[in-house]
Amino acid sequence: GTSTADILKGWALIAVFLANFLALYLLVFPNPRRIALGLLGYAIGLITQAVLQPNGNMLIDIWKFGIGGPVAIILCVVGAFLYGKDPRKMLWWSIVLVIISIYSFYVRSRSLGGSALLTAFVIWFRFTRFGRSLARQIDNPINIALSGLLLLTAIWGIVQLYGYIAEQGYFGETARIQYQVQASGDFGILLGGRREWLPAVHAILDSPLIGFGSYARNTDYGQFLYDLTSLGYVVNNNQIDAYLASRNTIPTHSHLLQGWVWAGLAGGVFWLFILVLTIRTLIMAFRYPNVLFMVTVFLSFSAMWAILFSPLSNIGRLQWGFVLVTFLFTLSSQPESAGNDRQNLMLVTK
Repeated sequence: GTSTADILKGWALIAVFLANFLALYLLVFPNPRRIALGLLGYAIGLITQAVLQPNGNMLIDIWKFGIGGPVAIILCVVGAFLYGKDPRKMLWWSIVLVIISIYSFYVRSRSLGGSALLTAFVIWFRFTRFGRSLARQIDNPINIALSGLLLLTAIWGIVQLYGYIAEQGYFGETARIQYQVQASGDFGILLGGRREWLPAVHAILDSPLIGFGSYARNTDYGQFLYDLTSLGYVVNNNQIDAYLASRNTIPTHSHLLQGWVWAGLAGGVFWLFILVLTIRTLIMAFRYPNVLFMVTVFLSFSAMWAILFSPLSNIGRLQWGFVLVTFLFTLSSQPESAGNDRQNLMLVTK
């Protein structure tokens, strides 16, 4: 029952995404200097858009929807140019990411704040004695599982720390109320912060193989948002009424869920593959820090967030091209010898 217009838009979303990726791959891969310059130009372009041609979201919150992410990318790229010869020196440069994180949390841009803080943590941990030892041994399932447990512990710690600070009102009254509302239910802020998961999961269970077509128009599934009340969440029925009246698509707010709801199992498997690719990239970057170490780690955490919690649209079709090219460089730059490793690190400064 998908309309012709939605079919064309759905295929165009995929086609433009793939075209952007292939074009960038041919233009910049595998030269880290070109990748870094491409990311720099991309970030500057986003900042220019936010200033000269902002969309509605940017007018509401220019940091969260406009310049925050690009500023973090620029800082990571600058770190690559400054400390490409010795990634260990990025440890000091990562302090700027901590500053970005604190400010982002203060203005309620939690995804950027968490990605920046996790990036700084991974960079710091990598060059500790234990981190160096783990990096040399992270080539078997046990050590990979241990690394994953450490990372999940760090994420849990950041979530708990943010929750405590927000509830104390240090991020302002709006952030305090927002956190209390989103964390009030049985599944905490995980579901409270992304309520669209509830109708999306119901839709996937009803049609797991073929999905509902591009842009998945079916207002009935939006009604599951009202069920949040039974799970202990504070629900504003007027806000849900306005949300459902403004659109007739199945709520998803996630690359993974959007792909699965729209394209069925094939869409879900694709984004699960990209998620695994992202995790592999993060592991490889941790084992063999290269000239793009900082930006790779930051893009890895940002990509994980996007796959799980953000829809794919608009600028994401271009951003994923840069993300995948950066990931492929990291996955292909595993040094066969110390000499090759030094050669890779020198490329960006040539």
